[in-house]
Amino acid sequence: MIFLNPAILLGLLAAGVPILIHLLNLRRKRQMEFSTLALLKHIESSSLRTFKIRQWILLLIRSLIIFFLVSSFSKPIFSGYLAGSDFSSRTKTSAFILLDNSPSMGYNDRLRNDQWKQAKAAALKIIDNLSENDEIFLMLSSMREAPPSLTASEAKKRIAQSELSSLPFRAEPNIYKAIGALVSAQHLNREIYIISDFQPKDFVLADSMFTVKPRFDVKLYLVSIAPKDKKNAGISDIDVLTKLFEPSKPVRTETRISLYGETQNRPSTVSLRLNGKLASETAIDLAPSPTNSTIALATPTETGFISGEVSTDSDNLDADNKRFFSFYIPEKLNVLLAYSDLSDVAFLKLALESFQNGRFFDLTFAPEQTLDARDFSKFDVVVLCGLTRLSPTAIQKSESFVSKGGGLLYFARPDLFDVSSHAQLLQSLGAGDLRAEGVKPSAPATVEYVDYRHPIFDGIFSGEASRRKALSTQASSAEDMTTIYSGAELVKSQSALGVMTYFGQKAFMSIGKHVGGTVIVFSTLPKPEQTSLALQPIFAPLMFRALLYASLKTQAASPSFVAGTTGEVKLPPSVSAQGGLIVQKPSGKTFVPSVREKNSESYIIVSPVEFDEHGVYDVQERGAPANVVSKIVVNLDASESETASLDQALLQRFFTKFGMAADKQFFYTSASESVEPIAEMISGSRFGFGIWKYLVALALIGLVVESLLGKRESV
Repeated sequence: MIFLNPAILLGLLAAGVPILIHLLNLRRKRQMEFSTLALLKHIESSSLRTFKIRQWILLLIRSLIIFFLVSSFSKPIFSGYLAGSDFSSRTKTSAFILLDNSPSMGYNDRLRNDQWKQAKAAALKIIDNLSENDEIFLMLSSMREAPPSLTASEAKKRIAQSELSSLPFRAEPNIYKAIGALVSAQHLNREIYIISDFQPKDFVLADSMFTVKPRFDVKLYLVSIAPKDKKNAGISDIDVLTKLFEPSKPVRTETRISLYGETQNRPSTVSLRLNGKLASETAIDLAPSPTNSTIALATPTETGFISGEVSTDSDNLDADNKRFFSFYIPEKLNVLLAYSDLSDVAFLKLALESFQNGRFFDLTFAPEQTLDARDFSKFDVVVLCGLTRLSPTAIQKSESFVSKGGGLLYFARPDLFDVSSHAQLLQSLGAGDLRAEGVKPSAPATVEYVDYRHPIFDGIFSGEASRRKALSTQASSAEDMTTIYSGAELVKSQSALGVMTYFGQKAFMSIGKHVGGTVIVFSTLPKPEQTSLALQPIFAPLMFRALLYASLKTQAASPSFVAGTTGEVKLPPSVSAQGGLIVQKPSGKTFVPSVREKNSESYIIVSPVEFDEHGVYDVQERGAPANVVSKIVVNLDASESETASLDQALLQRFFTKFGMAADKQFFYTSASESVEPIAEMISGSRFGFGIWKYLVALALIGLVVESLLGKRESV
């Protein structure tokens, strides 16, 4: 037997106190006999013996109580029982300490449960049980690679300096890092310590046929710092419902919030901020159901890149109370309007000039004979309205413009003589085919189907009208009916969407995508002689929305990623990575991003190494910090909000895959309230099985027995 606190054994001297008291009470006194007490001499000798035996038993029990209590504080251990080899108690150790610093470790109920503080204390306690000569590897879960070994004093400094990360904890890759570090360890006795809240999502094996197992003996110690009965509310997602962004127009967002560990409703407030300014607040009563959602409406007061943030009230885990998004509102759109006859664009011109008092659409008119000389890259949208002919140069420029993210609106002339060049244009853009024989004035057609649920109609209607349109695909009144008096026959491609159709499936208006751009095609001209649409109330807003939808700028909701994942972001065609780019993190730190070139296009590589914070990142051109060319959003993994924690049995089953679940290799303890069990776990694994708890139990039993016998004696 080994005593971890042998100095406490000096307290065993107190076990002799009851004996000393008993001996003092046995001092003989002078006896004086009285005649009235003569009868006492006739007491049976058996009763006297019973009384003395009870006294001796009480004396023994009182001494044993003191013995058990003192012995328990000395922490005796039976060596070899349920412990590792006795070799580990004498040799130097190579220890790998893995400290989970994922966002969920920031749980703090402001009472006694501060997970991150407790995790640091647990790591320090582990180091206290190592010697200065031991080899220590200290790795935070957010680290890409295992760091070099440290001494005990160096490891303690690193722990004090460590901070929480935005990256999630993944057990499997970190176990591989630990095994890799211990392969070349200096000492034969190897140990792995994992300090975590052991969320279920962190312990999922990758979809592979095999796992890597260490080819050396290693002990695994799991320290759980997750308190019981955790409660939390977290934002699981933010969805920007608005698909086209216009100046001075409201933006709709839907926020989804989940409650964890709660059984009753909890009131909260959802705040929406745009560029750091409070834009709206919504009160919500959160229910324990899987998801609660609320829709917020806010009108941006600025143009350009807008950074959005939705947040809820502070609670036990503040990291998941925020969600970020970003979008772009252009100050204006540059539009090239090519025509053959000015009368063909008269109504379109009036409609566009009425939008935002004529300040938003910067119109440049170009007769068709000058189209070949135009530089399409200077414009956001190109409108080809009623052209009679298209040169090969114009077709090539149009296809290249759309491929690079530009938008193109095409209005077909009904009386085309040279249909082949127009058909070639639509075919090159993947928009379909065009035929001269379409609707004739002698047999006008009526639009029978309108896809009001398409984003191009979003925001055109309001109130009850908006709700009815969302549920309908037909005109609800005579003024909504669109008549086509004459037009070409548009045969849309399979990839294009017929937004407005007549005679079954014939397209009056179709929308398609080509590489990075958008193509919107109308089968006739925007003038009353060709279609009643030019005189309907919906005409002007539909033309606004058509140009907004075609423009890449107005669809520029910034790409969003989950922290810890990889991806890439395509840079706008106008941005060249050759001049150098700088990315500013939410914290204000900057770095030079990794860029990949493909087919004359530039992509920023998003990796956890560089994008290790959650928030909105600004992509800037080097030398012009104020010129933000793109924004990238990184949000926390929604599973960080979960309060569940795996128990010992499930964890042992997980580590069976790595060959680390044997009784003499696998050790588990909870240190949510105190770190003392860590020392007991380590000492028990190295030296043997601790019996101090059983000694305490025996002392309590002795107290109960002593109390019962003592009462009987007094009676």
